[in-house]
Amino acid sequence: MAFSSADLLAVCGLLEKALSQDESLRKPAESALTAGENNPGFCSLLLEIMASKDINVNSSARWLASVYLKNNINHCWRVRRDSPVTDEEKSYVRNKLLDLIREENSQIAVQLALVICKIARFDYPKEW
Repeated sequence: MAFSSADLLAVCGLLEKALSQDESLRKPAESALTAGENNPGFCSLLLEIMASKDINVNSSARWLASVYLKNNINHCWRVRRDSPVTDEEKSYVRNKLLDLIREENSQIAVQLALVICKIARFDYPKEW
């Protein structure tokens, strides 16, 4: 998928702010993340953050990325004319998910399993 490291950093920053107890930081970040669901590539960005074990990405942000990904699958994965998730992105996400099957963080692993189940429900057997 075509996204930049600046995109990853921006979404990661929003996820970290969405975890803040300071409402003045949290609410705008949550709104921006919700708005991001309508952008092509958003699922891929969330998946990359979820997969990141980089020291700069804390596990709470990775977990929140997995929750947003799971919820975004519910809203955007079905075949619709206005869906922001392209067939190319769906293929990328399906392949990348299987690479992450050995996630060590149990909270992220649970969300990962739910994402796989939801996608399988929509795509299996025709697409996956």
